[in-house]
This record gives sequence, structure tokens and C-alpha cells, in this order.
Amino acid sequence: MSRAKVFISILMVLILIALSAVSVWAAPEDEEAISGKVQRIVIEVDETTGTTTVLVTLVDEATGETQTVRLSLVTATTLGLVPENIEVVIDPDGTPISGKIREIVIQVDEATGTTTVLVTLLVDEATGETQTVSLDPAAAILLGLVTQLIIDEPVEIAPEDVIEYVDEEGEHPVALALANFFDLEYDTIMGHHENGFGFGVIAQACWMAYRLAPEGENNTEVGDILDAILAAKKSHVFTDGDGTPIVTLPNGEIPKNWGQFRNAVLKSEKPKKNLGYIMSGRAKADQEQEEGVVGSSTQLFGEGQDKGGKPDAPPGKTKNKDKGKGGGKKK
Repeated sequence: MSRAKVFISILMVLILIALSAVSVWAAPEDEEAISGKVQRIVIEVDETTGTTTVLVTLVDEATGETQTVRLSLVTATTLGLVPENIEVVIDPDGTPISGKIREIVIQVDEATGTTTVLVTLLVDEATGETQTVSLDPAAAILLGLVTQLIIDEPVEIAPEDVIEYVDEEGEHPVALALANFFDLEYDTIMGHHENGFGFGVIAQACWMAYRLAPEGENNTEVGDILDAILAAKKSHVFTDGDGTPIVTLPNGEIPKNWGQFRNAVLKSEKPKKNLGYIMSGRAKADQEQEEGVVGSSTQLFGEGQDKGGKPDAPPGKTKNKDKGKGGGKKK
């Protein structure tokens, strides 16, 4: 064998060894699967593309740390995180509620260990109105909304199934949007949502709270009125803690139901003051273009004062506050 052939053979061996080493060095470390108990599942639809994705928040039971990831709807369905059919009918108390699943929250009471499943449905796509129903795990499993494994055991999500990793503190996008728009604390919105109120109802209540707030209101006063409104909706008693009417009807009577109460406060604006109006960006656009004022003849907390001349600018935007801009404790 000639020296040239020997040299070429040795050179080829060295090249192969070098390439093998480079391949090993360049290989990424294996990523670990994401593991934890399911805490929250949010189904989101991109308004521009129509693409549906699923935000899943897992909690590490040992440390309490949470991790939120975005998955495709197919992946979430395959993993059993969401049912194959997200259009469901729930009948919690003899009154059927139908809509598309938008959120599933699994709550565990730290004191009693009792598990509750909160399911939020989009009940009106035109207005964006949602309704949240509280179910016990057995009922949620029977309806096919969750599985026993999802409630009892940690789940694992492979890194290759993750579209993106979301802020680990997991701010809810709808809650954050409402907090920003109404200039309220994020925790205020999420607190009401976790108490069983849908974001559609919370949005309407926020509109009403600002409409009912006295002139020169601050965010604390508005928050107190919001608390009173939602407490009244839950109890069906439309008075404050002292028994004073939150609002009276034109004939002087106290509203007997949520519909009467809402109509008394929002009047002809009712169809406009909804969650869809805010989430679509139309409310913000109208805010920037309109300077109109709308009078109100409702009596507030027994004061008997008309609210004529109260600005109809989107709530909180006429004040220089920094509330709700993602501040406060995130859920």
C-alpha cells in the first residue's frame, strides 16, 4: 500500500472521530417531562386565526410551585385534559346550562381537603357571556368533564408537546384584561371568579359598580360596591349589609332578580356592557373616541341622588391609578 493511501486512510479515520465527537457535544440534554397535579385548564381561541389552544397549570404538591404550558387542543384531548366535545350541557340544580367549555379549575380546600370542580362555559358567543358552575368531582366525572385520574394523580406532559411555556405565575388572560380595563386589582377579579362567578357576570357587575359609585369614587369604593353587587346576585337579596337597597326601580321597589337589577342600573346600555365588548377591543376603541355622558336616575344606597352627568368613559380610565396592571398576587 502506498504512503498516500495510508495517509488518506488515517485522515478519514480522524475525520470520522472528530465528527462523532462534535455530534455528541452538540446533542441537547434530554428535557424532563413536566409533572404535577392539574390546577387549572383554560381553553383559548385566537380571534384572528380561530386556532384553539389549551393553557394547563400544574402544581407541584411538594413545593406548591406552579407551571403553566400551552398545548394544542389535540394534545390536551389526547392527554385527557379536556373532553373531545367541548360543547356540553350542565344541569346543576334543575336548570340546564349549555355552552362551550372555557375553563376548568380543580380546587382543594386546604382545611377540609374537599375537592371542587369549577367549570366555566361560554353561554353566548355573540356577547361573550360566560357562566361558572361549581360541581363535586363525582358529578364532573359523570359529565365527562374530568377523569378520576386527573383529579387524583399528577399528570406528565412531554416537552415536545408544549407549544410554549407561559409565565409561571399563571395570570388568567381574561381576569387580567378585566383588571386592566376596569382599573381594579387582578386579585379582586380572580377572587370573585374563584368564588364561582363567570367572567361575563363579573364584567357586568364592574360596569354597574362604576355606574353606582358616588362622584369622585376611588378604586376601594368601587371594589366595595362590586362586592355588594355580586353578593346580592348570589343571595338574590339586592340590599347592602345594612338592608339598604343597592338600587331601586323607577317605582321605588327593590329589584327581585338579577335581570331587574341589571336593567335598572344599565338601562338601554345593557346589550353593550358585556365581556365580548371588552375582550374584542371595541370598548377601548369607543372609550378613545367618545366623550359622551349618560345620566342615571337610579337611587344609590338610599341616598336618593340622581347621577346625571356621570361620565360614561370606560371605568377607571379617568383616574390616574396603577391598579390591576398585573400587580398583586397572581393565581
